[in-house]
Amino acid sequence: ELMDLPGTAAICPSCDAPLRGQYCSSCGEERFEGERLRFSHLIRDAVEEVTDFEHSRLLGTFGALLFHPGRLTSAYLAGARKRYLGPVKLFIFAFAISLLAYSVLPRTSSYDVRKFIRNDRTGSYEKIISQLSTKRGVPRDTLVTDINERWRRYLTYGEMGYPLGVAVALWLVYSNRRRYFGEHMIFALHYVTFGLLTAVLLWPAYYLTGVDPSRSFALAAVLNSLIVGVYLVIALRRVYGDRVAPAVARAVVIMVTYFVCASVVIVAALTIAFIFAGRSG
Repeated sequence: ELMDLPGTAAICPSCDAPLRGQYCSSCGEERFEGERLRFSHLIRDAVEEVTDFEHSRLLGTFGALLFHPGRLTSAYLAGARKRYLGPVKLFIFAFAISLLAYSVLPRTSSYDVRKFIRNDRTGSYEKIISQLSTKRGVPRDTLVTDINERWRRYLTYGEMGYPLGVAVALWLVYSNRRRYFGEHMIFALHYVTFGLLTAVLLWPAYYLTGVDPSRSFALAAVLNSLIVGVYLVIALRRVYGDRVAPAVARAVVIMVTYFVCASVVIVAALTIAFIFAGRSG
């Protein structure tokens, strides 16, 4: 047994347990030494964090999620929790990347009222913008920027609920199975996360086509839907033991539910953005 090192704390900084030896016997925290704050040690620790895949579960988690439909869910439901990132943490990580990818550059931004105005042949959006601009006494572009920021913020809150909508759909289509709702929720989190990551991987295609109604954009969207659809069928078969035909039928119901939830959230967030932008000032 290693003796306590001079000049170091005898209490674990993570769990406050008595510290004996180099590692805490309670939580496994390594004894901290002042020399580890040197720049050379910080660089070494950073390299170890990135390259030591035994301790970093990120690579294995994304590999299982992207290339082995349903494996991550099956492993988690079987109790394998140490090997992969948790479903909630994984979803939040993918959600943040997706939000960044589709909000920074105007060409791929999904939260721009100007695109609605350009493609609105009735002129309704332009009329509403003009009325609100006059009411608030602000320039049109200032108002549009305010609406876009609000829309992005409200939509972000709503999109966090997508896994819940998918879980409800799973609960309904598998109502004859004795499964906990939490099991459906785990599957939903992994499925929605895969959809988010697929959209991120297809970002170059969307950058070339632009997020605007066009034939190229439609093709990219169809490709995205096909990838997500095939993935869903395979994942359902692995996790729920479905045959091909029932899996396809249930996958259609789940994807339609996802689409409806997304449409409702988008429209609701935009409507609320218009309402509050008109009342501001």
